[in-house]
Amino acid sequence: LAKAVQILDKVDEFESFAINEKSLIGKITIGASTTIANYVLPKYIAKFKKIHPSVNFELICNNSKEIIHDIETLSCDVAFIEGECHSDVIDATLWKKDNLKIVCNAKHPLCKKDTVTIKDTLKYEWVTRERGSGTFDIFLKALESHIPDIKKAITLNSSEAIKQYIANSDSLACLSEVITTQAWNLDKYSSLDVKGLDLSRNFYKLLHNKKYHTHLTQAFCDFIESDIQSI
Repeated sequence: LAKAVQILDKVDEFESFAINEKSLIGKITIGASTTIANYVLPKYIAKFKKIHPSVNFELICNNSKEIIHDIETLSCDVAFIEGECHSDVIDATLWKKDNLKIVCNAKHPLCKKDTVTIKDTLKYEWVTRERGSGTFDIFLKALESHIPDIKKAITLNSSEAIKQYIANSDSLACLSEVITTQAWNLDKYSSLDVKGLDLSRNFYKLLHNKKYHTHLTQAFCDFIESDIQSI
C-alpha cells in the first residue's frame, strides 16, 4: 500500500510541476487532534494559503489515537497530535509546547480560595474527554495516584461542549491553555492554579516513515516550523 500511495503521490506532484514548476499547486491532507484542529492549525493553513493560493487543504479532525491510525493507514500526508505516539511506522517530532488548565465556571466555589490543592478539586465532579484523547491521557497521568477518587460527571468529545457543560454546573474540566487564551469568556469561565499539579505537554508532528513526502508536504512542514520559531 505504501508503494502504491507513493506512486500516486509522485504522479500528482509531477502533474503540479507540469502546470507550474515555480508555484506550489496541489492538495495536502492534514490530520489533527481536536484541540490542534480547532484552535491551532487554522491560522497556519490560512497564512500558508495566502502565500500559495493554488494549494488545497483537507483537515481531518479526531482524537490523537484515531489520528495516529490515519497516519499508519496513509490517510494523511502529515498530522499533529497532543499525545505521545509509539508507532513503529511513524516519525514523531516535537512541534511545540502546551499546558493544560483546570477550568470551571466563573462563580465556582474554588474561585474564592487563595490556594487550590488537588484534594480540593476531588470534591467536585469532572467533565472529561473520551479515551484516546491526548488531553484525557495527560489528565490521567497527572492525577494517576488519585484516580480512585475522581468523580466523573460526563464524558464529552468536544471542547466546546465541555465549556457549555461547566458553565452550567459546578463540575471541573481540563482544557488546553490554547483554548483558555483564544476562546475564553472571563464572565463565564475561570482557570484554577492547582498547587502541585503539572499539566505540561507537547504537541507532536507525525510523518509516516515509508510514505513519499511531496514537495508540498515538506514546504508546509518547513513553513509551520519557521513560523513557530518566529513567535
